[in-house]
This record gives sequence, structure tokens and C-alpha cells, in this order.
Amino acid sequence: MIPILQIVLLVSVAGIIFIVFRKVPLLLKLTPEGQVVYPSIITRKGDVILRKIKEFSLSCFLRKLLVRLRIVTLKGENGISKCIESLKKKEGDGNDVYSDDYWQQLKK
Repeated sequence: MIPILQIVLLVSVAGIIFIVFRKVPLLLKLTPEGQVVYPSIITRKGDVILRKIKEFSLSCFLRKLLVRLRIVTLKGENGISKCIESLKKKEGDGNDVYSDDYWQQLKK
């Protein structure tokens, strides 16, 4: 039990030291007012979002959407045809169900 606690304590201290050494350059860049001179994350993310909106093409989006829809329908159709084929194989030939005079009996 004691070696496990020692390992946890050692890893915790190592993590704290790692975090402190990563933040030292940031602490050195602090202005006298106490604020870091970096653009905010919100403005950077906003610029990225605006750039993506400007590059957005409705026709390209619709084309990709229709291609994906076509692929899905073709996969569905293929799966249905496989199910039909397997049902036909289970039933057998299917011709032996009806007699030769089937159509004559229907006319009566």
C-alpha cells in the first residue's frame, strides 16, 4: 500500500513541476497591468468561422449531399435485392407450387 502512495505522490509532484515550467514563459510575458498580450480565443475562433462561411458553396454542398443520398439508396437497394434472392433460394424454384392448369382454373 505504501509504495502505491509513494508512486502517486511522485507522479503528482512531477505533474506540478511540469505545469510550472510550461507556464514560466507565459508569466514572463505579463504586462505591468497583469494581463497577457494575446488575442482572445473567441476572436480567433470567430475569424475561422467567418472564413468558413465565406468559403461555403451551396451548390457544392448540395452536390455532395445528393451523392451521399444516392450511395445510401443504392446500398439499400442492393441489400433488398440480396434479401429477395435469399428468400427465393429458401423457397426453392417456386414453379412446383402451381399446377400446369393454373391459368385454366383461374379462368373458371
